[in-house]
Amino acid sequence: MMEIFTIGGGEYIVNVFNAVSAWTGGGGFRSLLRVVMVMGLIYTLLVVAFSLNWRAWFNWFLGATLMYGALIVPTMTVRVTDRLNPSLAPATVANVPLGLAMIASVSSTAGDWLTRTAETVFVMPGSLQMSSNGMIYGARLWDRTQDFRIRDPRISANLEEYMKQCLFYDILLGFKSFDTIANSNDILTEMGPGSPARGMKFIPESGAPTIITCQAGYTAIATGVTTYSDTALEEEGRKIFQG
Repeated sequence: MMEIFTIGGGEYIVNVFNAVSAWTGGGGFRSLLRVVMVMGLIYTLLVVAFSLNWRAWFNWFLGATLMYGALIVPTMTVRVTDRLNPSLAPATVANVPLGLAMIASVSSTAGDWLTRTAETVFVMPGSLQMSSNGMIYGARLWDRTQDFRIRDPRISANLEEYMKQCLFYDILLGFKSFDTIANSNDILTEMGPGSPARGMKFIPESGAPTIITCQAGYTAIATGVTTYSDTALEEEGRKIFQG
């Protein structure tokens, strides 16, 4: 059995090997090979007959023997090891052509060894190692950051209410600039401090919703968002930087 290493995409590679195994294992594929080889033999005999170059026949014999007898017809079992998904199953594929199995195993083993030794020598943080996160880890990390949301329904509802009843009118009356808030590095600070002359419905941690001033609502929301962010970012960090 030969082992093939990959960093991500192990399931896809297993499916490809299964497809190749099913395709080359059928009688139709081997019959087609025999037809092609006979056509090649006829062509080389014609070349030998007209040019008296016996090397043409000899080259065909060596090529046909190597392709048919050594690389395609003999088969073996391969095991796919995915560094990002060690629990990949089923990861063993039988009846893979010897030539494909050897080339895939040797090249992937060399690449895996180079990757792991380079990571050992250059001592990168574990969360940034290619063998742990794959080639497109940065893209996946960026994609995960786009999914950050305030998942606490109470904080989310209070923030939405503040935007509708307080921030919207601050922008409408010219007290705040939409561009300034949208391009700010600290949006939460730019949204405050809230008008003491307007009110909003606020949902406390316990008890019924009440009507408070926008200024008091902003103070409570800012405190809640800050506390929630510390906890939520820690949780998201454990999901992204596992281990």
